[in-house]
Amino acid sequence: MNPVLVVGLVLFIAFFGLILKVNFMQNDDWNRTTSVIRFLSKDTSLLQVTATTFYTQGILGFLFAYIFGWKRLPFLTLLISILNFVVFAKILMDHFEKSKVKSIIISLVFFVTPLHIYSSIGFMTENYTMFFMLLALYFLLQHEKDKKLKNFALFNISGILSFFTKQSGIIVNFAYIPYLIFKKRFKEAAFQIAIVGGLFLYYFFLFPRTEEMNDKGFIFENLLDGKYVYSLVYGIILVLTSFVLPFAIRFVLNTVFENRRKALNVLAIFVSAGLLFFILNKYFYPGKISWEEFPYFENTFERTGFFPRSILGTKYHFKWNYDIFRFWDLSAKVILSLVLPCLIFNRKRLINIYSISIFGYLLLMVFTQVFFDRYILPLIPLAILFFLYVTPQVKEWDSFSVFISSCFLVFTAFISTQMAWDFVVSNNYVWGRSEGLVRDGVYPNNIQATMAWGKLHGLSGNPSFIFSFSSPEKEPEYMEKYNLFEEKNLNFRGSVFVEPTIYLYKIKD
Repeated sequence: MNPVLVVGLVLFIAFFGLILKVNFMQNDDWNRTTSVIRFLSKDTSLLQVTATTFYTQGILGFLFAYIFGWKRLPFLTLLISILNFVVFAKILMDHFEKSKVKSIIISLVFFVTPLHIYSSIGFMTENYTMFFMLLALYFLLQHEKDKKLKNFALFNISGILSFFTKQSGIIVNFAYIPYLIFKKRFKEAAFQIAIVGGLFLYYFFLFPRTEEMNDKGFIFENLLDGKYVYSLVYGIILVLTSFVLPFAIRFVLNTVFENRRKALNVLAIFVSAGLLFFILNKYFYPGKISWEEFPYFENTFERTGFFPRSILGTKYHFKWNYDIFRFWDLSAKVILSLVLPCLIFNRKRLINIYSISIFGYLLLMVFTQVFFDRYILPLIPLAILFFLYVTPQVKEWDSFSVFISSCFLVFTAFISTQMAWDFVVSNNYVWGRSEGLVRDGVYPNNIQATMAWGKLHGLSGNPSFIFSFSSPEKEPEYMEKYNLFEEKNLNFRGSVFVEPTIYLYKIKD
């Protein structure tokens, strides 16, 4: 049996128990799940808050839910996440000539990225978009190899399916246009323009748009705010670098190794890196984009865990978290500062489908109304492939590359699985306890629970019950209107978190 499929099966089994505990909705997956429920009742209209094209994911969810029920949709997401691993490994083996072992290690680094693991829980859009984007990339590389019409067609079909999951999923298909123009393949470029252009015309003039899609268009005025643009782009690249560190390190080391006999070249790399480190960070204002500290962007991945701001109070902290994240942040800044001058010495290979896709995606993000950390996810496989493509092939570093990739894999797997279990256990309790209160006669809108709970049921201005991570000692204002009703200590086997506690407050009679 193919070892990639074996590892994929092991991953599915390993995460099966985690996903089995998902009895809640989280973040924005409440509107995706609700849309599937509507599809089951033969209502194909999108919710007003569903700002994505969504239909690909919706149809897949409908087919799965028709057989297994909509409450099992997180298992479909897990399956799609495993397929992301398989397709990415296939790209590495077929188009980068990596061995099965190396392909598995590299693909696992991508798979256990915190953003990918988080998006594997529930029914969020990101991993579905990623799957079809990776398929599109695979068929594109096949087309570049054999120039067969079949692969060109499959490339565009996969891109369209990605687009009809989330608009940004078309980025690889769109990036192929300037790539073809640069390669002076104008006939192919014209054909690709016709395909992508036709798709955009359909989307803007014929697609059944929601109110939110109309309200949240491109914000071109963002370009006028230089601090915001710089901080956003630098912040994205910095966080991206932190997720692909072993490949960036290999690129730097190989470049230095290739230039070891040219002392001035090596000196130029390190002097430039030092200056860049100072300049890049001097003008970085993370407060312009979100949080003041690494990992900078809000919504899913924070120092306190996977936490889309769903429960009140101050969340408990992961042991050693601040030391770990400071080191991680510093490492990313140092390596990024080294990467930039090293690119000059590898400039002949800089124009490729991966770099163009990354640039195009960054430009798109500048014009978005709001940016969340999960939007970085599509850039991770593109960045890995970019570094593999531009890295000089120096065999002396291969064993070291496998070693640092394996170490980084263990590190991110540890972080991601700890946070995933914490996230599931906490939300499982809050959602289940809220349903218990409803069975006891409490109106759903009188319970301040998770964000998804509030979106589904509404929230009264004076809720009867409030969940919080903060104890009465930390939040004394609770005690003015509420009594502590229940204190729940949560834990899971293998947890190294400070023991999490959730407090349930009840309004005073």
